Amino acid sequence: MPLRYRLIAALCVAVVIAASQFSCAPSQQNTKAALNRVAEQYVKLILRVGQYSPYYIDAYSGPAEWKPAPLADSTPQFPYEQFKAEADGLLDSLVAIEKAGLPESQKRRWRTLNDHVLSMQGMIDLLNGKQMTFDEESMAVYRVKAPSFSKAYYDSLLAKLDELLPGKGDLPTRYLEFRKQFLVPHDKVDTLVRAAIAYCRATTEKYIELPDSEKFVVEMVSRQPWGAYNWYKGNFVSLIQVDTSKDIGIDQIVGLAAHEGYPGHHVQNLVEDGSLYRDSGRVEYCVAPLFSPRIYGEGEANYAVKLVFPREQWLTFMKSTVCPIAGIDTTGVARYYDALQASKKLKYAEIQVARDVVDGKLSKEDALASEMRYGLVSQNVAEDMLAFFAAYRSYIITYSIGEDLVGDYIQTNGGTDDKPARQWELYRSLLMNPMTGVDLQKVAAKQ
Repeated sequence: MPLRYRLIAALCVAVVIAASQFSCAPSQQNTKAALNRVAEQYVKLILRVGQYSPYYIDAYSGPAEWKPAPLADSTPQFPYEQFKAEADGLLDSLVAIEKAGLPESQKRRWRTLNDHVLSMQGMIDLLNGKQMTFDEESMAVYRVKAPSFSKAYYDSLLAKLDELLPGKGDLPTRYLEFRKQFLVPHDKVDTLVRAAIAYCRATTEKYIELPDSEKFVVEMVSRQPWGAYNWYKGNFVSLIQVDTSKDIGIDQIVGLAAHEGYPGHHVQNLVEDGSLYRDSGRVEYCVAPLFSPRIYGEGEANYAVKLVFPREQWLTFMKSTVCPIAGIDTTGVARYYDALQASKKLKYAEIQVARDVVDGKLSKEDALASEMRYGLVSQNVAEDMLAFFAAYRSYIITYSIGEDLVGDYIQTNGGTDDKPARQWELYRSLLMNPMTGVDLQKVAAKQ
């Protein structure tokens, strides 16, 4: 195309995006360029917003020059009006791009980027001191809301679990006593975590190609508000920290290996940094805000455990590797697995406790009692969970809603339990073509 025609075409796109008054639709190349400009501005803005919140930015692997200079003042005033105006400007630019016409290949990216900017707006409001209820916050930041169920519903789930456990009497106490026999000695945690990671990596490699230079570093820590955490360091390297001051069951060993590692958070980071950012030029994926509509992230990481360890594989790995190394009798392992699956259905009860804590509807004593009853945990663990709620607030919804949405998506698209290869195929597709919780909800609703 002659230079003068390229200039005319570029001018047409610029005018359409700026004024939204023309009907000429941009080409896919020009639409990608326009989205990239918005994405770059989004990354630079969210990095600046993240300077005012210790938890907000989970990882960054973009250009060093995009990172803002450190704040000069140790107690800086939050520049609310400036941040709000810039976020509003990004939304205006996205609306202009949509009105100009979007090729089908760019529509999902537009929706995802738009949801992330809206989420950042919610965080800007929160950091400025805006008071939100638990549900208002989850809608503002994660773009979804957790369902509520009655106390009678949760009590019915406890009754079903009661039938699976040996003995009689107080259910939470019996559950904790039953679980004790499957706790891993602290001096065996490191060995078992590494063995589980190796197994998860070998399984994942059968279905997902991993970069040759990828690396997963393991470190033991103590007294954290979480049990394990994956810190992505860039260049395909992740650091997983495991809190060994807490009791760790055999299920948590394999759970954190799959959830934090393969094919969970570590693999997500590899795909986002490599395939999406470096290879495809989707610059919004060079930053990973912890609080965002990417609830599929925790959802996929939770689903990853089921993917690597369906029931029979879980039982086999426990009996052949975990229990022998930990010195644990394998009698009752199958019953333990079934009890875990039954207790997992109480996950929305834990969200209700967090909701009531954030909304100020429960005293600390009542919150501890509810967490111990429905979370089936000791008082020490319940206190750790309340600390988690205080630090991360409505983030707790991402684990449960995210996993349900990912599971529903895979199930309704042919990824049934008797078709594991299809499950892996769909899981990989979600990694390569990320969807927000809103998109996943819409897909599930159409099935």
